[in-house]
Amino acid sequence: DKNVSKLKGSLLLRLLIYCLAGSEDISQRTLAKIFNEDLLFKTLLGDNDVHIVHSAISARMGKIPVDFFRKAFGEIRSKLKPLLESDEVSGLSILRADSTMITDVTGRMHGGMVHANYGHEKGKHMVKVTLSYDQDGPNEVELFTDNAAFNENSTIPQVVRSSKVADKDGVIAVFDRGVSDRKILAGMESFITRIKDKSRYEVQYEMSNTRGRRYGELTMMTDQVVFLWSRGKILKTPFRLVRALDSKKGKKYLLLTNRLDLKAKDVLKIYRKRWDIEVLFRFLKQELDLKNMISLNRNGMEVFIYAILTTAIMVMAIKKKLGMGFKEARQTLIIALQNSAVHLVAVKAQRGDSITRTNQCMMNL
Repeated sequence: DKNVSKLKGSLLLRLLIYCLAGSEDISQRTLAKIFNEDLLFKTLLGDNDVHIVHSAISARMGKIPVDFFRKAFGEIRSKLKPLLESDEVSGLSILRADSTMITDVTGRMHGGMVHANYGHEKGKHMVKVTLSYDQDGPNEVELFTDNAAFNENSTIPQVVRSSKVADKDGVIAVFDRGVSDRKILAGMESFITRIKDKSRYEVQYEMSNTRGRRYGELTMMTDQVVFLWSRGKILKTPFRLVRALDSKKGKKYLLLTNRLDLKAKDVLKIYRKRWDIEVLFRFLKQELDLKNMISLNRNGMEVFIYAILTTAIMVMAIKKKLGMGFKEARQTLIIALQNSAVHLVAVKAQRGDSITRTNQCMMNL
């Protein structure tokens, strides 16, 4: 593969991070243009003799081992962990999990799901990205391409199980009501989810008398231990059901958990943390171009996803350290990278080191 010598894994990862931090819309042509012509990027690399075409990026992303990008993401996540704040409730680390669908607008995706009734996207090829997210940022990610994965009963539990946590007993997973299979819920270790208002259940006993108490915008209605109906039968597994009302919206929340040891208010607090993953997905799609897969085979899509998550973890560290929003933190990252390039040239010039053609262009500018 002639592209291997030009685009090694570390070089491709750096190119993707640099472009994701600095560009609004990513494409293979954009990547090639930055690689060949961006003096700041070429200065950071210290290698100015390589020239690539956009088709080389496509070919390389389609074949390069994904495991390198997976490990690089894990290593950078581990290094940045001290900069990210803990958000424990009652001593529990919160593992949020959710999915998003990405549609192929080009009509050239290799494989993927096709749903006949998926709103305005019906008939188009799609992939599902399912992600877990804890206080240290994005944790585990899976890409699903078969139609069976439209149902969250298989995708979210799989990602929760494979998430990397130091102490499984100290973690609680929180996800929305896509996981509806009662037997799957009965087999999960520690979770809080939401179920539909019309779900059938039988009350076994009252857990606590919290009716009428307010927690933020929610008013507590009941806190009970219940058995759920599953496919026409009672499933005799005890679940805790906390019902609350948002009086402003007139909306009821039925929160289900298998944790009987938590206070009712902590069940509500933990479920509210689920919203963080919605905010993260919005950032990944709007600012880091997750909605626009630049590679259309599975290998290339996984490489791109890990590059996005690696960039995201760096942006999140800046966001928390400097107290700013996602967009400003992304801009801060690219400015820091570009300033580093200018600094490298200045240091070389002061030391009297040999100046490459690219460095000389930088000094002239």
